[in-house]
Amino acid sequence: VCSSDLMTSSSLKLRLDPPEKFTGKRNYEEFSKKLRNYMCLSNLRFAQLMNWAITKDQEIDETMMTEQDVDEEGSVTTIKLSSLFYYVLAGLVDGPAYTIVDQIENANGLEAWRRLHQRYARTKLQSAIMRLVTIVNTKFHDEKNFETNFANWESDITKFEDRKSTR
Repeated sequence: VCSSDLMTSSSLKLRLDPPEKFTGKRNYEEFSKKLRNYMCLSNLRFAQLMNWAITKDQEIDETMMTEQDVDEEGSVTTIKLSSLFYYVLAGLVDGPAYTIVDQIENANGLEAWRRLHQRYARTKLQSAIMRLVTIVNTKFHDEKNFETNFANWESDITKFEDRKSTR
């Protein structure tokens, strides 16, 4: 396979298992990251649209989604992507999280995602505090993995400083 063949989506088929069902009782941030990766395998615009949706303070409607459309010939509209996203979300949530998704009309996946994020995402302050607890409690006893542990510790410090500065 030549490198130019790898750049075309039809010649490269990637497979990633969907994230485990989210019920609201486990780590939303982990679910969110895995879901974003999973959705981007079908269309790279999902990363941008998911980030866009969580910044909205009001309900996302068709007019708002249409404004996100890319003016390229043959592009998939945001409304179609949102519908696809809705059905994937509905299959990957359960319990109270499913109730949130099920209450959304017109298969509006971006609105469902916005509401899930509002309900389950940690605030920046909560994330910073959790990161600080991890930093303070880090142990470097394992000599075999010292470099990895130290690199993770440094990464946690950087992430904490970023969270702290963007309150």
